[in-house]
Amino acid sequence: MKKLTRVEHCDRRVRAGSPDVILDFFCEGELLFVEVKNIGPTPALNIKTKFDSRFTGINGELDITTLAMFRQISFLSPSRGLQTFIDTRQSYFARKQPHLITATLRWIDREGFKYSSTIVYDLRVFKDLLTAANKPTDPFTPGENEAWQNNKGGQ
Repeated sequence: MKKLTRVEHCDRRVRAGSPDVILDFFCEGELLFVEVKNIGPTPALNIKTKFDSRFTGINGELDITTLAMFRQISFLSPSRGLQTFIDTRQSYFARKQPHLITATLRWIDREGFKYSSTIVYDLRVFKDLLTAANKPTDPFTPGENEAWQNNKGGQ
């Protein structure tokens, strides 16, 4: 295998023990978030994220792609991330925001090796999720719920 120098680009798989930075979208109930996270065992430095297109959050009032956390994160410890709220799922999809988002992340390690990763995320997986907020509040029929309430006192 070719020896790497500090000015060469590394594929993440080339160096064991290198930082590994990802972009992840996730939901907590009806709320949609995005996170930049270092899942590698060593710190990641000078992380920059570029998106293929812009998308807005908070009812369309904020261009999420312009946030400081995407321009540059100077230092990110292993197993740590920065996350931000985007919008409610309902609002995001009602405003016809992009479903497919491509992000390219670039970073370096402490030795100066450069890394990059391109991630394509399909947000449609969040569109029809069932959450506690939209499931029935009482899963029992009224008669079953009464019977259950009566029986639990006798245990």
